[in-house]
Amino acid sequence: ISFAAATTFFAGLSQAERWALGPMKPPRNLRSYHRRIWKSSYYTNLRTDWGASIVRVLYVGGTGEISMSCVKASVLCGHHVTVFNRGNTKQRLPAGTVHVTGDLTEPEPYAPLANQYFDVVCQFLVFTPEAMARDIEFFSKRCGQYVFISSASAYQQEETGRLITESRPLNNPHLAYSRAKADCERLLRQAPIASTIVRPSHTYDARLPSTVVDG
Repeated sequence: ISFAAATTFFAGLSQAERWALGPMKPPRNLRSYHRRIWKSSYYTNLRTDWGASIVRVLYVGGTGEISMSCVKASVLCGHHVTVFNRGNTKQRLPAGTVHVTGDLTEPEPYAPLANQYFDVVCQFLVFTPEAMARDIEFFSKRCGQYVFISSASAYQQEETGRLITESRPLNNPHLAYSRAKADCERLLRQAPIASTIVRPSHTYDARLPSTVVDG
């Protein structure tokens, strides 16, 4: 792999993950980095810490470039993991994962989950305020923490090249997708549900991100 790809990967690691990874020879691809981390003492300790109390986590999506890695890490931590999606992908979920089939375009997509409670819900597939309102209504009494995957593209865009920080307003006039994500965030902040908002920027899994590929 390229030096740029390795640098980009390490930039996304927490300090604890970097310590757990330790010194290693340059691998042929990013998968070996992922395998090394998941088998490291970092996640072994997490599994031990969580063992006394099983955490029930629902991933809405669960097979994308970010969410699949989250599902795998969650399983390794000993969480009781449920993945909700249409089941159309060829991605194979980790052993022990519970898969619930559902289509978010249906009138009542979460009906199969009506009698379940989750400590954490990780939502990767909400793109409109209407979908967010539906999630708030359904999960407000069915989860302890709601994690919404927004987008760094929601920030106001400027041509000055200044570094974007969290103090930047959420107002991107160029992309309707980004404005909708910002509207979802505003709706979630006003809702009676404990929540966390994540704004990823360049996302990738085992494939190289386009920003570090020549051409």
